[in-house]
Amino acid sequence: MNYMPNLQHRNQGYAMRKSQWSISIQEENECFNNANDQEWFFKNSLWGVQFIPDNNPPLKILGAAPPPVSCELKMAKFVCDSHDNWHGYPVAHWMSPYDRPGESVLKDWCEKGIISKANFARIRRGKKCAL
Repeated sequence: MNYMPNLQHRNQGYAMRKSQWSISIQEENECFNNANDQEWFFKNSLWGVQFIPDNNPPLKILGAAPPPVSCELKMAKFVCDSHDNWHGYPVAHWMSPYDRPGESVLKDWCEKGIISKANFARIRRGKKCAL
């Protein structure tokens, strides 16, 4: 799978309209590769998190949402274009039903201890939660 970072998600000129990565491009690629390896696939998208073992909270901050939300984001969505190139961006799961992973992804994250059962339910319902 070809991964091509979308620089609009790294350009402060787009920060008022698009979420922005705060991790390096290498870490972005690692997040994508991990999502692909783990098969965190739902509705033509891959869903990624950066899990930090033995850390509380266990998820790494991946980026920030655009204003007026402007909060830290710990979940990423990866999509494919018509040329089979993938790119991704950090998402605020509570702002759009399209930016929310499916139950199969959430269940796997919960079983692996990446998210709690309470956060599983909150994300599934589109509620904001502290990951």
